[in-house]
Amino acid sequence: RSTVDFLCETDFGYVTIEFQVAKQDHWDKRALAYIASIYGNQLRTRQGYEQIRDVIGVNLLGDGSIPYWKDGKFVRDYTFIDQRNSRNKVPSLR
Repeated sequence: RSTVDFLCETDFGYVTIEFQVAKQDHWDKRALAYIASIYGNQLRTRQGYEQIRDVIGVNLLGDGSIPYWKDGKFVRDYTFIDQRNSRNKVPSLR
């Protein structure tokens, strides 16, 4: 069901680009749902998991006049990290 504004294929995988001017609650969950959908729907019949490519989501939020989040930050960078050993990272979704 996910729809992104742009889906770009690169040498390393895919980049989703989403523009959202109107402020909406739960944006982080929505962005994760978009990239997870792209990531999880790559495999075709008889393809192996090694063929899944990375997906990076770039989300441009708001009109740029004020920070989108209450903490005043303009940039967020998420990745999967092992809670017991932070050196173990899964960079496939970001």
